[in-house]
Amino acid sequence: MELLELHYSDCPTVEVTVTIAASPDAVWAVVSDIQLPARFSSEFLGAEWLDGVTAPARGARFVGRNNHPAIGAWETTSTICDFEPGRRFG
Repeated sequence: MELLELHYSDCPTVEVTVTIAASPDAVWAVVSDIQLPARFSSEFLGAEWLDGVTAPARGARFVGRNNHPAIGAWETTSTICDFEPGRRFG
């Protein structure tokens, strides 16, 4: 058996396809909800839209707030760069 060497500098990726038994509208509501992950995480405290934005759109920004006992609190600002309503949110 040949071992495959992966190096971070090669920027390895993974792609997965999942079939979900739900309507596209139901899936979109989950994927595009920036608050949803906070319901399932003890580290992610929530997010809020910035710059007066109230919904996802290309170029919209939001800040996520996190806290971990070992390293403390931090925030990360994200910008939506790939957006097609009902289809793409990145």
